[in-house]
Amino acid sequence: CGRMVNESVSILLGLAADERWAPPAIENFMGLHRANYDPISLGEYGRFLDMLVDVIAETAGATWNEAADKAWRAQAERFKALIAKELHRALA
Repeated sequence: CGRMVNESVSILLGLAADERWAPPAIENFMGLHRANYDPISLGEYGRFLDMLVDVIAETAGATWNEAADKAWRAQAERFKALIAKELHRALA
């Protein structure tokens, strides 16, 4: 689970920096999940990302502000959209 958290934070940061590797990394991880685990729904992925941002906010404490919240949650929404796209592609 620690690996997934680390990779997810890295992808969130990569998306925020418009890194070209981030979307393909999501596709890769989705493929690994399909091959090695029971199906994971879009809702489960979304809840995981929301909880991850919540934990980052809690860890940041008083330094967390509205701008940080907006930025992190925007990247989480991009991440969710890319997951949805990959799930749809995999089912087609």
